[in-house]
Amino acid sequence: MEDILNEGEKIVQRLAGVEKEGARVARLAIKNRITPGLFPYIQGLPMVFVGSTDAKGQLWSSLLIGEIGFIEVPNIHEVCFHRSKIQSATSDIFFKNIIERPEIGIMFKDPMQRIRYRVNGIVTEVSKDSVRIKVIEAYGNCPKYIQARKLSEIKDFSESTETIFRGDVLGPSEKEWIRKADTFYIATRSLNGRADASHRGGNPGFVEIMPDGTLKIPDYYGNNMFNSLGNIYENPNTGLLFVDFETGATLQLSGKGKILFDQTTSNDMKKTGDTGRFWLFTPELWIHTPQHHQAQWDFIQYSPFNP
Repeated sequence: MEDILNEGEKIVQRLAGVEKEGARVARLAIKNRITPGLFPYIQGLPMVFVGSTDAKGQLWSSLLIGEIGFIEVPNIHEVCFHRSKIQSATSDIFFKNIIERPEIGIMFKDPMQRIRYRVNGIVTEVSKDSVRIKVIEAYGNCPKYIQARKLSEIKDFSESTETIFRGDVLGPSEKEWIRKADTFYIATRSLNGRADASHRGGNPGFVEIMPDGTLKIPDYYGNNMFNSLGNIYENPNTGLLFVDFETGATLQLSGKGKILFDQTTSNDMKKTGDTGRFWLFTPELWIHTPQHHQAQWDFIQYSPFNP
């Protein structure tokens, strides 16, 4: 494998004062294959979160939902999505993006058990039946800041004729959605083209919307690898995904990220769980899919790690 950490990750670790610890964790965690013992876990999931890049270099975060078995791990170096078993919007921009840019990030997540596992890879085949991905990196993530939810009653999904809404400025309804959110998903990409998919969570209101429409997001304590913020340091293009767990709608945002360190007022320290770190996200484009999927999301409890 090439150098495990990119320059952006190393710089952000240095700024946070955890360069040695971050490098140590990365060496232990990141592999170029999927651990065989995780095959049953991954193949038993009804959902996967993916990050992709459009033809203009904009990042997008997406959710795929399907029957158990729509995700297959044929071997330690490959992942396959079976398209006939997907029960969410096939109009999602992900399916167009992977034709243009094959590098994607994948996050396998079980929000009920608070387990997540990340794979960064390259799409090697797209057909009407499947999407095949070669594994470049694979590693587990800590369970922090995941709100426990159970996904059940996934219904057969047929594409809605309802209009998919698009825009470049967030309106009142989109802002209210974001203000109430306790979870979102993030797509980033390093300068060397390695795409990544991850998660951010907190109590409702943890994402602040500034007067100019910029999102201000606290960065809590994590695994010290800084994969997402390291990518943003190198390449500000970033994608966010918000899911309406009541209706099955999704809101995808694409824009620019920027890191803020040394935010040390008492209020800032409280909001960040004492890290003094935030990052900003400036939306440039958004896609609202009112009927992305039809399933039951049952809220169980907030993460005990939320500040």
